[in-house]
Amino acid sequence: MTRGAPSLLTVENLSKNFGGFVALSGLSVELGKGEILGLVGPNGAGKTTTFNLITGFLSSNQGKIVFKGRDITRLKPHEIARMGLVRTFQLNKIFSKLTIKENIQIGSHIYEKGGIKRFLFGSSKRDNEEIEEKVNRLMCLVGLEAQRGKVAEDLPYGDQKLLGIGVSLGAHPSLLLLDEPFAGMNLVETARCVSSLRRILENGTTLFLVDHNMRAVMEFCDRIIVLNFGKKIAEGRPEDIRKSPEVVASYLGSI
Repeated sequence: MTRGAPSLLTVENLSKNFGGFVALSGLSVELGKGEILGLVGPNGAGKTTTFNLITGFLSSNQGKIVFKGRDITRLKPHEIARMGLVRTFQLNKIFSKLTIKENIQIGSHIYEKGGIKRFLFGSSKRDNEEIEEKVNRLMCLVGLEAQRGKVAEDLPYGDQKLLGIGVSLGAHPSLLLLDEPFAGMNLVETARCVSSLRRILENGTTLFLVDHNMRAVMEFCDRIIVLNFGKKIAEGRPEDIRKSPEVVASYLGSI
């Protein structure tokens, strides 16, 4: 964690077994507000399991998760999301037949008073104006404001990924967990995604991401944790991770 930064998320000795298979063993993580933390490792290292445990989609066998000073270890996913800890998924969760604006409107309405009923059945003029302002701001954050009327399924792959991130921002996250945000993107799309994520960070959302695009992770993250066979084998700044013999032997090779 960046020195002097207040702790936003603390994970202590987190472990998860599936029968006799140890998916995660004794993982501890400290994440400060305003930090960009990366989690990397080979396939099967325990990265997605970590995200599933933190966000309540799996229950741990051991360990403790504290967010904003509150123990969330046994809370349900929707309870955790309403506290401001939100995640994206490897498979993009968007409404393919709706426009960019409509997708982000739904994401915004879900976490507002009245929920999705407001989107379907209408609300007051003031509420509509507030949502409209919020939707416009979120479209700008992910760089899709100029395409607001396009149907999601007609977007290039990279823009669909950005739209998924935009929908997740409707929950007002103070911490956003990104599961492979750069996966499948070309260099131009990756650069656009990095720019959008930096705007999101500047807007007050801390970022914790998993990805296999090591070049992007190295350039974007303040700090990186490396998993292998469910155990943390390294943690540090990108330059430290790049030089770690154990990390190179198990995962990185030459970058």
